[in-house]
Amino acid sequence: MQKNISNHTIAGKKYKGSDLQRELLIVRLISQDGREIK
Repeated sequence: MQKNISNHTIAGKKYKGSDLQRELLIVRLISQDGREIK
């Protein structure tokens, strides 16, 4: 996964700063739970 804090796209959405950090935490939790991110 590329790290670009200023402009990062996840699932077709753009996040900046804290929104990105929060989304990455959610992605990590779901990944650990064994589900696929689409």
